[in-house]
Amino acid sequence: MYFVSVPRSSDDIFNGAFVEFATLYVPSGTSSIIKSKYPWNRFSKIVELNDEFSKSLGAKAKQQQKREEEEFARQKREAEELARQKEIEEEQKREAEEQAKREEKEMKKKATKSILNTIGKTLYWIR
Repeated sequence: MYFVSVPRSSDDIFNGAFVEFATLYVPSGTSSIIKSKYPWNRFSKIVELNDEFSKSLGAKAKQQQKREEEEFARQKREAEELARQKEIEEEQKREAEEQAKREEKEMKKKATKSILNTIGKTLYWIR
């Protein structure tokens, strides 16, 4: 992994790891900065890479970062599209429920009207 600047991390990023026995490779000219930052300064051995290797890693890291950013953007677009689809589905469901309520109300009106009409005819014949 290659970083242009010292990456931020939580204090417990290496919790349980034996970093005091590990070697951390850093870009040329950055070891003094790295050694001053916790938790990176927990590494017992910090080795600077030569400039050519650092540049090669840097270019690869930038390409990887670009791919990751593109993937993140794609996933974000997909998530937003799914959220929009869900909103549309919920709106359609609400509209269908409202339509069902209107139809039920209309049926009750017709039934009430029919019953009242039948009662009226019955009363007419009773007289």
